[in-house]
Amino acid sequence: MSSKKAMKPSDASRIQSTQAKSGNPTGANTFPSRSQSAAATNVNRGIVNPTGGTGGAGGNARSGSPKTTPKATPKTTPASTTSGGKSGGSSRK
Repeated sequence: MSSKKAMKPSDASRIQSTQAKSGNPTGANTFPSRSQSAAATNVNRGIVNPTGGTGGAGGNARSGSPKTTPKATPKTTPASTTSGGKSGGSSRK
């Protein structure tokens, strides 16, 4: 029984390289070009990593903690010193 495995970019590269070295065509509609297309499709769908491993890491297959960029602190304006109500003494008549 054979198991189906997703085409990885490293597999497609190996196929294209061996076909070219042996003098076989590698242009459009050949097995190497179809394998390259399948590998690219698998990467875009998140089935394999661009580096060749399996899993849905998408385009960022680095290990370790992700880099975070510091958030900019918003600039604040000083509070107004005037009150919104009436100022001064009483206005009795």
